Amino acid sequence: MSTEIKLSHTADGTPCARLYLGRAPITGKQIRPYREFPGMTDEEATRAAEDWQRSIADTYEKDAQKTGALLARYVDDLETRKSPYNTIKTYRLYNRRYAAPLAKVPVQKVTAANLDDLFTVLLTKGPHGGRPLANVTVKKFREYLRGAFNSFVRLGILNTNPVGDTMQIPASRAEAHALDESDVMILKAELDRILAESPDTNIGVMRRNAAFGMLLALNTGARVGEVCAIRRRDVRLTGRIESINGTVIEREGTAERQDHTKGKKPRNVAIDEATAEAIRGHISWQRGYLGTTDRNTPICTVDGRYMSPSTLSWQYSRLRIALSLDPLTTFHSLRHTHATMLLTAGVDIRTVSERLGHAQVSTTLETYAHVMAGRDQRAADMFGELLEFST
Repeated sequence: MSTEIKLSHTADGTPCARLYLGRAPITGKQIRPYREFPGMTDEEATRAAEDWQRSIADTYEKDAQKTGALLARYVDDLETRKSPYNTIKTYRLYNRRYAAPLAKVPVQKVTAANLDDLFTVLLTKGPHGGRPLANVTVKKFREYLRGAFNSFVRLGILNTNPVGDTMQIPASRAEAHALDESDVMILKAELDRILAESPDTNIGVMRRNAAFGMLLALNTGARVGEVCAIRRRDVRLTGRIESINGTVIEREGTAERQDHTKGKKPRNVAIDEATAEAIRGHISWQRGYLGTTDRNTPICTVDGRYMSPSTLSWQYSRLRIALSLDPLTTFHSLRHTHATMLLTAGVDIRTVSERLGHAQVSTTLETYAHVMAGRDQRAADMFGELLEFST
């Protein structure tokens, strides 16, 4: 169904349009999707709205209201409304991998029982017969579906949201997978060896920069995107402080820095003298091949630009295989290893939480409670001392 496009404007003058695509076959409610067209003239916005109308009209026809198409359109609309890039990326992954069994099912035929079966499969077998998903991942997927189906209700496509009647998924987290002590020693020795090299090939330069990124993650607990975003000016070597105040995302194959972390709050992380010395050495070597003293140049880089998180993660995977490290570990395991070693040594939970940049201490506690033996050991030693004193 096609109607003439009538543009209107938001309060800031952005062109926008609300389409009329008839009435939903079950509820009889009008279907009126809405979209904004920032940065366009009225003429450009009209053409874009006409293309949009043509692309989605069939989706809302009685015989074409498939769940997969509607979920894809829901995410496209969120992107138009400038939802965070990584959120959109995650939702598209949900559609592609987790919601695949629903893709060809008419949305009116999706029931709470269907969804419960899907959640159970994801928790016990994983998508496409792979590894089971963590409870927290399935819980987030359920919340995504709840939001999407709520939008279908608002559009008049559905009367009620079936997700609301599905089982509640406990928010228990999978145990953080960290390297054991022997693997840490093997990895650290290899990183030190690579950082002592002065490569003269692109592959060697890439490897050394990646090794430096791994060292930073291991010694500070920074996330992969945060490591990629660190610049020279973010490191104060005299005070041995590293400022973590941004993250790198990948947009259309390009690494792009955002001036905020996942938790939206910058944090300062103290570094030891050995790490400070490694940073000095890396910057000195880097200046030699980049030929620049620009203090804003990223320190985890190849050619003066930001390294992409996927590249750094891939480099860790290659090194893990070469060193025969635990095959279940990923680059993110370096962050878990940092936290695990500190907590096992008895460092208080609040300090570790602040280093990791968690918004709440409870997040750190939920993730790492199983490794907090340090406090328990101190309690046991103290009780033994009390017994000796009493006798």
